Amino acid sequence: PRYSPPQTTPNSHHHHLYHHQSHSSSTTSLPPEQLTLASIVTRCTASFQCPLSDSTKQNLQQKVRNKRSHSNISQPQKPPSSKRTKQSSNEKQDEAEKENISPHVANIRRLEDKCRRAKMAHDAAKAKELKARNELLKVQAELSVAHNQLESSSSRGNRNVPQDEMTDSVTTEEISSEENNDGDSDDDILYFMHGQCAGFIQFDKNSVLTFDDLRKNARGLSNKMGAYTLLRYGETNAWVPNRAKLIGKGTRTVLTKKSKAIDKLYNFFSGERCTLPQNSRSILAACDLLAYGCGDEAKFIITTGTCKAIFLAMGIDGISNEAISKALPKRDAIARDEQYLAALSRVVRRQEMRDDNVKYLGGETDHGKRGGLDHLVFPVSWIAKTTKDGEFGLKLKSHVISTNHTGGSAHATALGVQKAMENLAKFDEPTEESIKLKVLTGDTGGGGAIQNLIVEVKRLQVMAQECAFGNCLLHGLNKPMENACIAVFGKQGIGHRTCWQLLYLWTLLRKRVKLESDVKHLNQMWAEVVKKVRDTNSQWRKLAEECMPQLLNEFLDEIKTLEERIVELNTTGDTEDAKKAQEELLKMTTEYPKNIRDPVFSRWQTTDACARPFLRFFVVNYFFCVAIVKSKSSQSYLVKIAKAMLSLMNARSTPEIIDEDTADSETDEEEGSADEERANELVRAQSSDNDVSTLTLKPGQTPIVVAQLLFFRGFCDAFQTDNFNFMMKPDPALGRRSFGRLARFVLERISVMHFQICQLENGGYKNVEAFKPYILSLQGIHDGDVKNLCGDFFTKSVDLFFKRHRQYFNKHVVQYWLTSDKMHYMIGGEKYHSQQICKWMVYFKEHAGMEFDDDELVRPYLFDNRVVTLSSFHDNRNGSITLNLQSSMDYITSTADPSIVLNNDLGHEKFREVMEYMKSEWLYHSESSIKHGLYHFNSDPSIVLNNEFVKDNWNYIILMADADQPIDLFDRSTWGNLDLREFQYRFACQVCIHPTHQQLSESYVQALSLAALTGIGEVRRGNKIESTSGFLRYFTEWAAEFVDSKRLQGAKKGELLLTYMDKFQVWGDRAIEILGGHEKFREVMEYMKSVEKQSDIERAEGLETFKKGVESDYTVPNADKAATVDITARVGGRVVLRLLNQQNDTKPPKNPLLPNEKREGIVTKAVHAELLARKIILTEAQRKSLKLRQKVHMIRSDEFKNLRVTRDIKNEKEVSDIESKSDLMKAFLDEKQDELLEAKGK
Repeated sequence: PRYSPPQTTPNSHHHHLYHHQSHSSSTTSLPPEQLTLASIVTRCTASFQCPLSDSTKQNLQQKVRNKRSHSNISQPQKPPSSKRTKQSSNEKQDEAEKENISPHVANIRRLEDKCRRAKMAHDAAKAKELKARNELLKVQAELSVAHNQLESSSSRGNRNVPQDEMTDSVTTEEISSEENNDGDSDDDILYFMHGQCAGFIQFDKNSVLTFDDLRKNARGLSNKMGAYTLLRYGETNAWVPNRAKLIGKGTRTVLTKKSKAIDKLYNFFSGERCTLPQNSRSILAACDLLAYGCGDEAKFIITTGTCKAIFLAMGIDGISNEAISKALPKRDAIARDEQYLAALSRVVRRQEMRDDNVKYLGGETDHGKRGGLDHLVFPVSWIAKTTKDGEFGLKLKSHVISTNHTGGSAHATALGVQKAMENLAKFDEPTEESIKLKVLTGDTGGGGAIQNLIVEVKRLQVMAQECAFGNCLLHGLNKPMENACIAVFGKQGIGHRTCWQLLYLWTLLRKRVKLESDVKHLNQMWAEVVKKVRDTNSQWRKLAEECMPQLLNEFLDEIKTLEERIVELNTTGDTEDAKKAQEELLKMTTEYPKNIRDPVFSRWQTTDACARPFLRFFVVNYFFCVAIVKSKSSQSYLVKIAKAMLSLMNARSTPEIIDEDTADSETDEEEGSADEERANELVRAQSSDNDVSTLTLKPGQTPIVVAQLLFFRGFCDAFQTDNFNFMMKPDPALGRRSFGRLARFVLERISVMHFQICQLENGGYKNVEAFKPYILSLQGIHDGDVKNLCGDFFTKSVDLFFKRHRQYFNKHVVQYWLTSDKMHYMIGGEKYHSQQICKWMVYFKEHAGMEFDDDELVRPYLFDNRVVTLSSFHDNRNGSITLNLQSSMDYITSTADPSIVLNNDLGHEKFREVMEYMKSEWLYHSESSIKHGLYHFNSDPSIVLNNEFVKDNWNYIILMADADQPIDLFDRSTWGNLDLREFQYRFACQVCIHPTHQQLSESYVQALSLAALTGIGEVRRGNKIESTSGFLRYFTEWAAEFVDSKRLQGAKKGELLLTYMDKFQVWGDRAIEILGGHEKFREVMEYMKSVEKQSDIERAEGLETFKKGVESDYTVPNADKAATVDITARVGGRVVLRLLNQQNDTKPPKNPLLPNEKREGIVTKAVHAELLARKIILTEAQRKSLKLRQKVHMIRSDEFKNLRVTRDIKNEKEVSDIESKSDLMKAFLDEKQDELLEAKGK
């Protein structure tokens, strides 16, 4: 057929018939004699298939051909659409409503009319009267049913008749002549029932086809008919062309979008360069931030490989490898994308500052020399108001605004800070209020030290004169410990025999062992040593019990405790904890210690972190070294390290050497009794809590390094670790990013540290639990003098340690933070100290500060004398902290520098009187401070009261001072009926932004070092850091709310990173729009790339200075004319000192005539002769007692005195050869030196 078959539904009860000629869609008005085609009478029946048989179809086709020969037939008409049929049914219902008759009556009339038409058909078709009569009976039966429904519904009320009941059972549709493209008449008729095609029918003039004929001749057909296929979509069947597919509109929309996406994909990879939009490239730049050490080429290759792998998996083979490589961003594009992301980060965070109404910034500076450039890392922080679950809150935010290169001087650093602040506000509106730098923190070393930098910054008016500054408290806490350890126990490094060098050798040994063996075999080696140490019958175990019983007991006790705990947990059914304890036991006995960093004092907490596992496994480490020495070649570098470790681990105190000629038995008894009495005293000190120790050491059983490291571990447990960790905490009220912003707690915490040091000084450490292992170890030290590393050495070492620690604690901590301009910081801290400082300020405000009246000063405020427990935020490993409030406040308020008082226009004479009065009457002096001569001076109340913050918020301070109960400004439960939210916000904006350490900037310095490894320049390094600060760190904080683990990694990290980038793009679009559009944003990008930096100024100045040097005249100095070059020992005829050792000291053969003659080796003879020639006289006892190496050192020392002037040698250890002065040494040089050097391959 040339027309498309109509759509039908399987639920339809109408069987459609298409015919070639009909002047009306209905045959109701036509008499039977005028019908030119057969009439079809049907009714609603069950679904069935009714195709014609082949014979019937042939007969009908023949009749149609006969009819064509004598009749004129018009072109077929297009049947009315389903919409038109539906409209006709609706019109019938509308007509019934217009005549004011019920739908049931209308339906009866329709059926009556239908019955008349059927009767007319019956009269006209006499040949088939019987069949037509059957159809008539069926229609009459349907009419009877309708009457019954009418009668039953009359009693129940009218109801609407369904639409399908009012439509004709059979609708005759016309075939449009427009469908007949060739203009010929087509008498073929296609009919189908219930969606199943039955075939083609042709009619003659007098033919009549009944429903029974269709059913009788029906036969099964497939769901295909010519060029069409019957398809099902939901509840609908439809005929569609064979090459088409039936889909819904929604599916078509989705497919269209996917098709367009594929077209875009091919377009992106069809050009000669990258055409990705900027927001897509920004995502790549954001992901690249996680690969600091990855170069541009590596990034490009990774991206290329990823695209290729995805295309391969998708089956996309129309994009060539060349197209992929051309379409992705390469080095220049990557640099531009980094610039874009950095600029976007800046405008987003600057707009965030505007949204937060920021007025004050807190800054910190740190110099990091990376990649040949001295970067000035300058992050700033501010406070923002937040609302979560309807609750008011505060949050600290930060951003790095500069990483530019500057000089190392204070002036150059100050210029760099000034330039950074100018760049931040460069594109602000003229009417916009400028942001002020309120506080500043830096380290105290180098040319840009904070004490020098603050003077230059204020001189340049970058900060106001009353603004505060402070040093990094992590440096401040680390320096006292470092200086005290070095002053007492020595330095770390080659040639130093100290406990610190032993720790370094251990880490070096671990690295070398890993190079020669994998982790699996290393663990097996460790397990073998542990097994033998635990074996009570092994020789190693007996040696350990004799030489190192204390640490052996600690090791075995820990294992025993774990085993008992496992049994206990299994008994109680706590299998989970038992499993964890079992894993810990296996890790301890079968796994070599790992994740231990090199012990370097300048790397915070690494020395303590290394000393603890070394002491824990001291016995195993000892025998591990023994096993290495016994199992490997003596020439192995690993063996040399192991021997050096064993030498230090075996070092012990030696008893005083007694001259046998003058000693008697009483002296021996006195020495023995002295050692015994000292051991008993140490046992009593160690067991001061009446818990008698089960282990008593004998003198000589404690290695020197063990005692030193035990003292160091005890100090870290009692003081260093807890206070250092406290300074690393974030502020509990300001969010995750507030680590290092504890200014409101610092003053009270310094007071805590002061009294902790007081507790340890003057022998107080003996009563502290953390030092009990150290006190026990002293039992194994002989009583004697310092030179022999006996008891006096440790007594003096401990006293010196605490003295030096106190000295540097005052220098690096107290001096910078307990000052008058920071007294108001305590208002937001712990509630007891907060109320006391408020009362202190109110008291002096009412008394108008310090006044003179007949040479008498107004008495200072008396703080409450009671013991208080600080908030849980101050808790340490031993629990809560308690201290006397009066003593604490006296210490805090008595630490201002005297120059502050001098600046109050007091004369020098009067100033001295004030100082003397303070020392004698005013100040609460700790016993320790008095003994060490450390006097502090009272804070000047006038300085505190004139502080800008104090004056602006004086009413709030009075409220807190007069409160019945102490108020914690950041704990609303203590406010009572007061509303202090505004005061809390003001305080946070000016105080909580003050950094207490530089760990944030230190992390950026490390990031710069990684970025510098890829060879990128200063601008790109700065872009990476600004993007890291403005995007990546904020992402990390945001993502932490969605993960339970401490570490964000894997697929979740990628998902959250892309999600945050979507949000960041929206924030960026908003910030760009507020800035002034993309044109303005491009100005920002260009400014960031080409703006004159402080480094440019310094380089230009350096170039001008260099030009002056080029233009000046030069004359060769006389000192340069007389200068010479070094002459090697073999060329210059000098003796190499390293050859003068015991190994080369060969002795002459025995003389048979003198069998008892004492023979000396050739090296010993030459050394003795050289000493004599250099007039270095040795006694007979020294000749016997001193080792050959010590005698060689005496020769080296004498040579150093001669070479110090001629060769500008500053260290005796730099002397490696000497000029021989004796004949025997010259003979050794002539006869043996060349032979020995050639044997060594020199």
